[in-house]
Amino acid sequence: MATVLQVVLLVLSIFSNAFATTIDDIDGTYRDSEAETRSLRDEWSSSIIWIEEGRSFVAKLDTLGYPLYIMDKSTAPVLEKESADYYFSTEQTSAVLLNFTLSSDSQTLFLNHQPILPLADNSIPPRIEAYQVPANTSVSRIQDLISYGLLRGWFYGMTIGCRYLGLHYDRLVWADPAAGPYHNHVPTLKFRIMGLVPSAGGDDKILDMANQQVLHVTLADQKHGSSNAPDRSYLITDVKLKSYEDSYPYTSGPTPNNETYVDNCNAKSWRCPDKDIHGEGAPWYRYIWRHKFDRYGRVGSFRYQLLKNWSEVSEFFNDAWLIWLISFASALVAGALAYGTYRFVKFYLRFHAQRTGRIMLAAEQDRLLDGDKDGDEEAGVGDHSGRKGNGDGRGQSEADLPPSYDACMKPLPPSPRTSIDEAGQSEDHSEPNLIVLDEQGDEDDFQPLQSNAGTA
Repeated sequence: MATVLQVVLLVLSIFSNAFATTIDDIDGTYRDSEAETRSLRDEWSSSIIWIEEGRSFVAKLDTLGYPLYIMDKSTAPVLEKESADYYFSTEQTSAVLLNFTLSSDSQTLFLNHQPILPLADNSIPPRIEAYQVPANTSVSRIQDLISYGLLRGWFYGMTIGCRYLGLHYDRLVWADPAAGPYHNHVPTLKFRIMGLVPSAGGDDKILDMANQQVLHVTLADQKHGSSNAPDRSYLITDVKLKSYEDSYPYTSGPTPNNETYVDNCNAKSWRCPDKDIHGEGAPWYRYIWRHKFDRYGRVGSFRYQLLKNWSEVSEFFNDAWLIWLISFASALVAGALAYGTYRFVKFYLRFHAQRTGRIMLAAEQDRLLDGDKDGDEEAGVGDHSGRKGNGDGRGQSEADLPPSYDACMKPLPPSPRTSIDEAGQSEDHSEPNLIVLDEQGDEDDFQPLQSNAGTA
């Protein structure tokens, strides 16, 4: 009995040691994971600095995985766009400064001077840039930079110690005004940086989504009206920094950055909208990669190509509007001169034709009147050269003219009567037949008179 009891105790002791080792291992693994998570969270040094309560604040948002760049001040150029080769990277962690400010009418939230809620154009998301600072920059140092005017755009385009970076960002808004209207409007903006690129030129850097924090900014309409009311007035009521796991509790989380970075838009789609949005319609885009958008909207879409081509045509006419105006005026003047010349030539031809017709009609009338002038010409008035004018300057011979009345009244020559005289020559002794026209113009026949010589 004692032997059996000892064996049982021995077995229990062996199993207890095994279970103890297993629990210790599990507890050690959990502690290691928790320590790694805590170390990751401990690296986050993001902070919120209020400039004006409820209206403006600056967020220092960490960009873990992106190096801090330092400028070589001794040889750097003045213009920021020429300074790409004068920065060198370090091993130090970095952050960016984001200035959120309400507009003067309290209806629009601006991020680094760009409208972020609501958007100015839902088809063209804003291109946002930010200054890079060390991740361990203190609040007092940030306040000094604010007082120097760094976030007011005073040094825009100039080379300074803080490098200017372009942001690839994830913008998701709960109760976005573009999808409204909403009553008693309380929208919440979730802003996450997906990648960075130097604004002066350089390669894109895609950040690890798990290492980035999400900035939550909540607004509230103080008049509790509609989201599209013209008198709406917002205040910033809450600002928080959360992990991406805690930022999207009702979804599987955002699409990984390396997937949304790929550009697969083509002209078959009007806008090529993103899919990870609360609903259909505006806003159409959530993942704003800088290479996918420009001032015409989503690169590659049919809408983009249409607007870009139209803008190029408009710019062509805008640049050469003076030349086009001069050309148009010259064309008008040339057209007017051509039309005036055509009308003048047409009028001259018509006038010349009418004048020629009048001359020909006058000439025809003169030719018909030439017959009434023949008597005068026979009396010695007119042409004495043996040719008479016909009114148009051309002469005619007397043989061509018809006989006059006086010529017709002349007596005919005597009829011939043949006889042989003493010399052997024949002589005509016939009496002439006279034809006399009476007063009515009829012919009267007269018998020839008997010669006294023949009677004898």
